[in-house]
Amino acid sequence: GGTATGGNGGTATGGAGGAGGSATSGAATATATGGNGANGGHVDVKGGDAGTFNASNTLSGLTGAAGVTVAMQNTGIASLQQVGVTTMANVTIH
Repeated sequence: GGTATGGNGGTATGGAGGAGGSATSGAATATATGGNGANGGHVDVKGGDAGTFNASNTLSGLTGAAGVTVAMQNTGIASLQQVGVTTMANVTIH
């Protein structure tokens, strides 16, 4: 009988891929408008009587014992002052 020899297979090349699709993004636009603020409320402030202030400036204590004289203000702004006096005496007993 005769002999048969198989031939080589052919080569195959794949076709080029298709072109990518195009994408278009739309621009987003937002507009916000703030409302007007409300009007401020009305405030009434009514104060009471502030009273009276005595600004007189009298001096007292101008007559002292044992020759010690202390003058101090006892009304007005200086009415809460403290006054201190220190004395020293020698006593001779016969």
